[in-house]
Amino acid sequence: MNMWKKAERVIYLENTGWIYTGPGESGIVGDLVAGNIMQKGGESQGYVNVILPDGRNGFVSKKAVMSFDKFRNQLTIDADGVLNMASSLLGVPYLWGGSSTKGVDCSGFVQTVYFMNGRILSRDASLQALHGYPVSLSEGLSSLRRGDLLFFGSKENSDLHVTHVAIYKGDSEYINASGRVIINSLDSTRSNYSSYRRKSLLLARRIIGVDNDQGIVPVMKHLWY
Repeated sequence: MNMWKKAERVIYLENTGWIYTGPGESGIVGDLVAGNIMQKGGESQGYVNVILPDGRNGFVSKKAVMSFDKFRNQLTIDADGVLNMASSLLGVPYLWGGSSTKGVDCSGFVQTVYFMNGRILSRDASLQALHGYPVSLSEGLSSLRRGDLLFFGSKENSDLHVTHVAIYKGDSEYINASGRVIINSLDSTRSNYSSYRRKSLLLARRIIGVDNDQGIVPVMKHLWY
């Protein structure tokens, strides 16, 4: 583990792609999804030689990767970055337990989006709802900012049962994994309005700008990396 952490590494940035047997798009070694981290072996003809944990190696376009040290040392995170990543996943199918750009459930979608923006969140919606800055919904949606997380579920007395999470897009709209990654609205006049989600909205949390929270860990501070 320590040898891998000390090695020169790259992170894959495109949503999906391939590792090729040589420079150029010839034979296939394996597939890739955004966030894959690989050891770097060298460069050739616009491609990076990458080495996988099982010993396989191949080549990936240099344009599709970034130095992992550079990636993890990026401290800033903003709404544009979060929503650009979230929007790039529109249409990705829902997959229970999925947390990659090939298939996601609701919390896996949020976790993937924020990881690609340098933050590691808890895996499940009910755990994600415990972290970040609480945003009041007492006056409707006016206190929400782009990139905030919306949590849905049921309430019994004072007990909240969170079952779904989404990323607020602004202007009443949110992006979520529900059947597939789609945009819905909390405004009943919109064609993409979901009355079910509006009735089950429980709370909101702000992730962007929150530091010193054990459930929102910058990649550079996580022991795994």
